[in-house]
Amino acid sequence: MDQESTKLAKALRKLNLCPETEGDGAVHRFLGLWSKNCAKWCISLLAAMKQKTTVVGFYDAMGNEAVDFIAVQTEMTTIICTEEYMKKVIDLKKEGKLTMVTTCISMNGGAEKHNEAAGAVGLGLMDWDQIMKRDDLDDEPLNETEEFDTYIFSYTSGTTGDSKGVKLNHKNILSTVECVVPRMIAEWDQILVSYLPYPHSFEQCMMTYAMMNRGRIGYYQGDPLKLVADCQALKPTLFPSVPRLYNRIYGTIKGRFAEVTGCKAWLIKKGLATKVVGLNRANPLYRNGCYDKLVFSKLAALLGGNV
Repeated sequence: MDQESTKLAKALRKLNLCPETEGDGAVHRFLGLWSKNCAKWCISLLAAMKQKTTVVGFYDAMGNEAVDFIAVQTEMTTIICTEEYMKKVIDLKKEGKLTMVTTCISMNGGAEKHNEAAGAVGLGLMDWDQIMKRDDLDDEPLNETEEFDTYIFSYTSGTTGDSKGVKLNHKNILSTVECVVPRMIAEWDQILVSYLPYPHSFEQCMMTYAMMNRGRIGYYQGDPLKLVADCQALKPTLFPSVPRLYNRIYGTIKGRFAEVTGCKAWLIKKGLATKVVGLNRANPLYRNGCYDKLVFSKLAALLGGNV
């Protein structure tokens, strides 16, 4: 990961893919990222850090107007994306949007077959592997990051008006990871399932925690409907989420419990009460050998058995 991010960082500089732009009384460099969570998203973020460049991530939920608004506001010229989103960039250029975007880098190949359409709208395409094979980057310098550098703009979705860019610097995230996350997570050597959007500050904290504490990150397939299957394959120890999804899981579990009658229903009620008392007295990783095995093991297996 370090070698790839360094090579990409040097390419960003040599090819001038993130030129300087002024705003709010400061000089910035911006790099767009448009894909679902994956290792190359993370590598691209680290590469940008090595050149004092601010990443701007786009959400799936963002409409064309929001994407264009953000690109214009930041004056970005380069977007690293998967082929799926490369097609969207080309379509947006055809509509007269993303006027300052001149380069797209595909994380997963396929750039060559879109060259004609991209050329017609003034867009240059490259594949990730093309950059990794370059042998003329060794002499390119890196630009050391400082703690108050803004490393990411976390934009709102834009569903209730123009998107607003929240500036996050290294100090913001590192302070959160140092002070807050360890209070929620009692053990190291964790396995994190990454599916909440990387542009969001919460997932940025979880990613940083994992990297700082020897954690492992497993990525979902990109389809929320397959998240349970992904968890069963990854067997994560961490399942960070948001209230909407937790409520859905809660509703599913509660519905299953409601279908049980007789002795099994009594056992579930007794097990829940015992676990709640244990949680209040112990720590977030409280275990109960009896009720975990008799009542909760099948539910835990839905998310891989280790959460």
